[in-house]
Order: sequence, then C-alpha cells, then structure tokens
Amino acid sequence: MKKLEELASKYIKKTSDNIYYIDGYEEDEESIKKAIIEAKSILASKPIAFSLDDFVLVRITSEKNYPRNFKYFALDERNAYVPIENPFYSLIGYLRYGVNDYYRDLEVGCPHEEINYEAYNIIAPRYRDTKHFSINSLASNIYQMFGYKVEFDKGKSVIIIEPLKERINDPKLVNLNPVDTFFDLKDSSLDISKNAVMVIQEDFLKDSQDQEFKEKLQNYPVFIYKTNSALAVDLVLAFLGYIPQRSVQQSKLKPECFFVNHQEISDKEFIRQYQEYIEYLNQTYLHTTYLQVPEYYQKNRRSHARDFIGLPGVLHSETAYAHAEQERNIESDINVYKEYISYMFSHVGVSSDILSDYLKLVEDDVMDIGSLPIKRTFFESFRKYENVIRDMVVKLTYPKYDELTEEFNQRQLSKIDKSRQG
Repeated sequence: MKKLEELASKYIKKTSDNIYYIDGYEEDEESIKKAIIEAKSILASKPIAFSLDDFVLVRITSEKNYPRNFKYFALDERNAYVPIENPFYSLIGYLRYGVNDYYRDLEVGCPHEEINYEAYNIIAPRYRDTKHFSINSLASNIYQMFGYKVEFDKGKSVIIIEPLKERINDPKLVNLNPVDTFFDLKDSSLDISKNAVMVIQEDFLKDSQDQEFKEKLQNYPVFIYKTNSALAVDLVLAFLGYIPQRSVQQSKLKPECFFVNHQEISDKEFIRQYQEYIEYLNQTYLHTTYLQVPEYYQKNRRSHARDFIGLPGVLHSETAYAHAEQERNIESDINVYKEYISYMFSHVGVSSDILSDYLKLVEDDVMDIGSLPIKRTFFESFRKYENVIRDMVVKLTYPKYDELTEEFNQRQLSKIDKSRQG
C-alpha cells in the first residue's frame, strides 16, 4: 500500500494549508490502473484484515447540485423537477410541420417556421427520498449496448469523501452496497462529516460565485483536479491510504487484470474478500445480505430486470423506495397536467364537461404508460379533442400560447424549495 501512496504523491502537490493540486495524471491512466490492480493483488495474497477504517463513502455532485450548506438533502437538480411531455405536443407538431393544407394555412399569429416544437415541455416536480454513495470509488459510468447510459463524471463536479465508520450506525442508512449505498433523507438532512475530504474540478472553483461555500472549504482538505474525475478520485484515495475499488461496469464488480512476463496480475481475489467484508457489514449492522440476494429479488430480475441477473446486492431501483417514488411522480404528473390544461383552457373558455372528459383521457394516458421510459402519446385525448385544442391555440395565437406555457413553467419552478436541494 505504501507503494501506491508514493505513486499518488507523484501527482498530488500541496499548495497551501488545505489545498492539494492533482496534475500530470491524465496521460498515465493505464500505468496508474495497473499499479492499483497490482496493489490489490499483493494485498489479497493472504487473508485481508479489513476494518471500517479501510472504507469511505464517495459522492459526486454537479455544479448545480453541490451541498451548499454542507448538508445532504433528498432533492437535487435531476430529481427536484423534470420537463415532461406537453399534452398538446401533437397539435404543435402539426402546426410547425404542416401535416396537411389546412394546418399549413391556419393562422396562429406568427409564421409557422417560428413555432418552437422542441420547446413544448412543461415542468413537473420530482420526488425522491434517498441519497446515494459508492464505497471506495467514484460510481462508474454505466453503458449498455442500445440501452441505458449513465455518466457520473461529466462537467464541473464537487466530490465528497467521508469515513464509512461515521455512518454505519446511522438510522438513516438503508442499503449498504459498493455501488448503491443509500440513506433515507425524507424527514431530515445528513450533515457532511467534519472529517470529509473534497475533490473539486478546477473550473468549478474558478467559475463559482458562491463565496460562502468557498470559505467553508477552508475547513476541509481540498484536492483540485482538471479532468477524469474517476482517476482523480483513485489517486486521492491512494494518497489518503485507501485501496481504490473501481472497475468497468462497477455494479458487477468485474475483476481486472494485466500480464507481466506472461504472468497474470489480477484483483479477482481482492474483490472476493472485499465482497465478503461488505456481506459481513450488511449482516452485522443492517441484518440484511449483500451476496445472497433474496429470492424475491432474483425472481423479479428474471422476469423484469435481466440486466441485474447475477449482480450482488439489492439496488435502489429494486426496493420499495423506488416503487413509492414512481407512484408519487405519476400522481404528481397527473396533477400538473390537470393544472396546466385547466390554466390554458381558462383563457379561451371550454365547457366543464369537455374539460372534465379531456382531463380524464389525459390521466388514462399517463397511467397506461406508468413509469416506463417511453414517450406519453395522449393519443385518445388528441383524437377526440383535436378541434378543441386547435381552436384554443388559434384563439390565443401561438405566441400567447408559448407565453402562457412559459409563465406556467416559471410558476412551477418557483414552487421548488431550493434550500432542500444539495
């Protein structure tokens, strides 16, 4: 481990009492990665006497979502609100692209080419109760061929590293998983540890106008990096005396290796012992299991979440937390649609019977799609009330329609308690 610390010291220089600068590492990623694998291989050549002192929680946050008050809250800019499909988007598309002569010639108060079809979304709040961390690594990006992609290491980031031992008895701790440890923050925030370490992207510090946050940083060791968040975190962890545990598609904890004179150097045995210790922590502190995924979840994976088959540990998306969040968000979207549609029609006058029926059709569409990651169609509501929607836009004119939609969105954004984000 000392060898790994010495390697990290080549790239990390202390520039003031609490500031460290990480430089010259980007071109050496492969050699650094091999050094980490080798250190893990050597350490695992005999049983590892792990303790809580060997583990830290790591969380990466964006420039919009860093914990300004040095507290974690349930919300962040990704889930405080989202743009959702405007229920009138088919009509706007008909106008913008002129699906027939009637729509091409329809007078809406502006040339049709000025209609911004891409800006039709409306704003809806999102609800989430949990805050998520990885253990001894930055959460790795997740890529799937022709499928979902999640990138955690883009842009100006603030990364917080904290001792796991300070959280292990926290009643808010719900799930202990190397890639998806999470806490329930529905009812209260989580103070950042006084023993935390900050790893901050250079441009964030240059561009941030948050002087109060910068002043508070004086109370913490701050490591400044330029690019490659994951590699920077690996170096900081090594510098601090921890073994970085990062791999490609990290949810699988895939072993990695390289060869020296035809001899394989692998971290496979380290990962095995690492996982066994995580299992021990789960059984001891949470009275759950990490390695032996309960049959209920295995059955669900076989039926609905094939990408999770064989993964150790339960993930947030499999828990009752995720299901409850999906249900609340669906209900929230329905309420937003009802408010928006009623607001727009109130400016032109629509009978209560038509409005009630139209809202019910929109609700049915939302419920039919549910939490599936596909576009809501509003097929039935548009098919039945195309003329009503069209007359509304004609009476308002498109510029007024656009103005009212923006006004509605701004009102939605103003409702979000930004002090609960971070």
